[in-house]
Amino acid sequence: MTALDDALSRLVQYNANGDYNAASNRYSFLGIGGMEANYVQSLRDVASAAVSAGTLVGQIAAAQSTIAMVWDAGTADADPGAGEVRASTAALTAGTYTLYIDTVDADGVDATNVIAGWVASTSTVKGRLRLVKVGDSAAYVDVNVTAVTVATGYRKVAVSYVSGPGGFAAGDRVAIGFSRTGDKGDTGNTGATGPTPVIVSASTTSLAIGTGAKTLVTAAALGLGVGANILVASTANAANYMFGNITAISGTSVTFNSTVIGGSGTLASWNVSQSGVQGPQGIQGNTGAAGGITGGNATGAINETAVTLASAATTDLGAAAGNAVRITGTTNITALGTAQAGSRRHVTFSGVLTLTHNATSLILPGAVNILTANGDTAEFESLGAGNWRCMEYNYVTGLSVGLGTTAFASGALTLNMGGRSYAEFVYTATANITSVSIINSPNNGTSVALLRLTNGGAFTYAHPANTVAEGGVTAGIGALTASGTDELLYRTNSDNSRIVVSVKKDVKA
Repeated sequence: MTALDDALSRLVQYNANGDYNAASNRYSFLGIGGMEANYVQSLRDVASAAVSAGTLVGQIAAAQSTIAMVWDAGTADADPGAGEVRASTAALTAGTYTLYIDTVDADGVDATNVIAGWVASTSTVKGRLRLVKVGDSAAYVDVNVTAVTVATGYRKVAVSYVSGPGGFAAGDRVAIGFSRTGDKGDTGNTGATGPTPVIVSASTTSLAIGTGAKTLVTAAALGLGVGANILVASTANAANYMFGNITAISGTSVTFNSTVIGGSGTLASWNVSQSGVQGPQGIQGNTGAAGGITGGNATGAINETAVTLASAATTDLGAAAGNAVRITGTTNITALGTAQAGSRRHVTFSGVLTLTHNATSLILPGAVNILTANGDTAEFESLGAGNWRCMEYNYVTGLSVGLGTTAFASGALTLNMGGRSYAEFVYTATANITSVSIINSPNNGTSVALLRLTNGGAFTYAHPANTVAEGGVTAGIGALTASGTDELLYRTNSDNSRIVVSVKKDVKA
């Protein structure tokens, strides 16, 4: 700005005080030195002022389309910090990468709208960014912008390298300028339909429709040369055809390389036409709407073979290729996959596993887990979004499954009702029983559990909490029968707040 200031100062002084003849006005055309001494200098000052003003206008325009940032040497996908910019790679001079730019520039000015304008173009390449180190124009990089993704406090600018040596270090002040690409032009009009192929000759050569080298004899010479494209189509059905270019021709004998075919079969009556080069495949049309089921009355049974699924944490009933499903295995189930709301599946279990109740995704009767048995059946209805409700569960038997005669060698014994109102448990006691828990009782009424203890020694036993004996007296069985079977019959309400027990000792005797 010094040159502009000096030039303007001298130009003002040429007419200082409004006295062109004053001896003190040393720049006046009519003052000391006269026109001869001042005329050339005045023209130079006018030119200097004009050039400097033009430079200033360019700087102002550039400033309006440029934001200043401080370079951050990190590469992580995160906000680089107020007024900072970083890249997803340290190698700025090759390939594609992402610039992470804070939404506030280095001067504390909100740059959100400026960055948003970088993707205003409808073209694939939205424009070009130049990043240049302030004070060192030799350190720069030019990149094309293809997308801007919004993130909290910063923006992710997808770019591809164009030119420039880079050369930014942490803490460098970087000016970022943008040049917008014009919008994508309108799609041109569809070209006119090409002419219908003209039949050149006919052939009765027997050929199988297929790709590769084919030779036929035509009724008359085609008048075509090697490289010309021909269409060989059935005279009976033009959908049966072969297309390709001639590779050899001698009189009426023509060999061509079949590259595109339609239909199938071996035919002996053909129309041979000269054809243009095959055009590109058209754009795939939209998928049609899903078909519905038109109403009507079934006149017979709808028979369906059950689909077999292996149990898994998520046993996907929605993906089953049928409504009747048999679940095998013993892996506990916590989810049933996704199906359209209202879909139903009739399920038969062939193994012992636990269905885990969930108040949203797997709603079971009584809101308790269910222990399945071989032959149990259930009806499930999808609620959509991966959620299911068990509408009905049928136990094949009241006996709790998989317990059998099992050695018991630890202090705590758990009786899992599995949602049943009645279950039997058979154990061989090989240790003192310090506690008994009854779980997964149905919450809609009283449940009954029969515990048979075949004793392997004089072990002691302790009842579950909240247990009373018949007649209201706190129960205590004390020592088990050293050799024989003791039976304990529990009747419990839904929350196990009161358990009544009836004890029969040494029933085996």
